[in-house]
Amino acid sequence: MRSHNSQPGVMTVLGGLMVLTAVEFALSQIGAGLLLLLVIAFFKFLLIVVFFMHMPRLWTPAADEKGEATHP
Repeated sequence: MRSHNSQPGVMTVLGGLMVLTAVEFALSQIGAGLLLLLVIAFFKFLLIVVFFMHMPRLWTPAADEKGEATHP
């Protein structure tokens, strides 16, 4: 069941990290260049940074139609 929150959830970020890690590992096994692996590692870092920038919004109470918090 999806919530009405448009921010990325914890499971979405963990899934993204797992996919990027799997891609990075597979590319390292077939001998991909170091630059490509560094680019993927940078995207993993960026995903974590963006997630933690939005973290306070994940814990705030949901707003009603007027934009006011439903739980004061």
